Amino acid sequence: MSHINKVINLHRIDDTNIGDYYSSPARYFSFPDCIASHREILNIEPEDLRDKHVILGGGGLLDQWFMPAFRKIHKSRPAKLVAWGVGQQLDNDHWYSQHHQFDYKSYLSTFDLVGIRDYGYSHTWVPCASCLNSAFDKARDIKHEFVVFSHKNRPIPIRGFPYMTNETNDLNDVLDFLGSGDTILTSSYHGVYWALLLNRKVLAFPFNSKFLTLKQAPAIYPARWKSKSFLGRFRNGQHELEMVKGWRILAGAARNYPEALDECRDANQRFYSNVLNIIK
Repeated sequence: MSHINKVINLHRIDDTNIGDYYSSPARYFSFPDCIASHREILNIEPEDLRDKHVILGGGGLLDQWFMPAFRKIHKSRPAKLVAWGVGQQLDNDHWYSQHHQFDYKSYLSTFDLVGIRDYGYSHTWVPCASCLNSAFDKARDIKHEFVVFSHKNRPIPIRGFPYMTNETNDLNDVLDFLGSGDTILTSSYHGVYWALLLNRKVLAFPFNSKFLTLKQAPAIYPARWKSKSFLGRFRNGQHELEMVKGWRILAGAARNYPEALDECRDANQRFYSNVLNIIK
């Protein structure tokens, strides 16, 4: 049991996806008498975790792509197993209507403590720990009516406004960009989340169920936009007004959440206390 005082934070480590990069709670919290380390979830083996405290998260790890890693975690016999700010990702033809029936048990049945970023379910709500980053405390002036922040693999077919993708690891640059818009048009989960934390309005262009699970809900563009044929027509030069008709009307329904940052930080602080209680 000589390694029981070690904490391993398993999450997706992708330097080209800023949301994955900053979602790790071990970046924001210390664990007394513990040595915390970051590990890529897809590169672990059961013996790597045995007799250690394992914190899984954050990020959209509740996805079939990660199921082989979950099988290894389930049989690894860690000292304590904690899920922190993880969330669902249903990506089939029926995700828009099925997200409330998501099978959390198949992923989380062996965990000692569970906090999920998805709001309105039986597990404790713990939003992404990136809200603790001090970069959110900077005041930012609105300079544009709209800005577009696209997921690198899901480009939004709208041009004519300031544009950025999530293929970066500079959080300050991203928050400065998001903060410069009155309304953010985004196909990135963390683009939605971070813009809401900055008290900006958001129109989300969803491509799986994770966009429908935030406590502070953005305005939602119809899910049909994400089809391959739709994006293919955009890349071939079809005019954006033919592609996403009505987006301005939907953006007009977006709202601000001035309480979002404090609410998300408080939820993480409470969960941190619960984690400390079980890894003593």
